[in-house]
Amino acid sequence: MISDPSSKKPNLDPNLKNLGGLGFQLAGFNLLFFWLGYRLDENIDNRFPLFLVISVLLSVFASFWYLIKKLKK
Repeated sequence: MISDPSSKKPNLDPNLKNLGGLGFQLAGFNLLFFWLGYRLDENIDNRFPLFLVISVLLSVFASFWYLIKKLKK
């Protein structure tokens, strides 16, 4: 008899299940920091987007730190 392939569940590594939403978490975190820096610069009315640059750098470093922390588990 031919077995139904839809009845078999794939065996995924438990670590992959935990990391499934990591990309969305990092993207959301970066977008939040970009938006906050943009809004600060918009409200303070600087000629140079200082807060945007600072928030981008902070979000990138924090994202790498979070990614490394999660991957070491």
